Amino acid sequence: MGGRLILGDIMLTEMKTLLAIACVIAGSLFLACKKKNSDAPVERNYTPAVTAKGVAKGPAAEKVIGAAGGELQSADGALTIKVPPGAVNSDVVFSIQPISNTFDTNNIAYRLTPEGTNFSKPIAVVFSLY
Repeated sequence: MGGRLILGDIMLTEMKTLLAIACVIAGSLFLACKKKNSDAPVERNYTPAVTAKGVAKGPAAEKVIGAAGGELQSADGALTIKVPPGAVNSDVVFSIQPISNTFDTNNIAYRLTPEGTNFSKPIAVVFSLY
């Protein structure tokens, strides 16, 4: 066999060729899967839709929530505001008012208060899908 070492049915030179091909494929996959820089800012040029304010469509749910935190649910149960302890420093009146949707007339909208408040901790607004 001309001095070639045979391993099973594959000659050593064929094994080297297969190993080289496997290395090229593995290297290509590694480079293709390289994570992109997620710290780079993403520029978006969105223009928000400006619509008229909605009109009240039922009673508002209201609750005074203080430093201990609490929850408020809309009258229809579709929306809940969750205020964690420490999000507000004193008693604050929260409300959920169903209003007419001036953007999409097929769906309800809500006005949430207090407007313009800076909370010490993030609050959660949870929508229930039925």
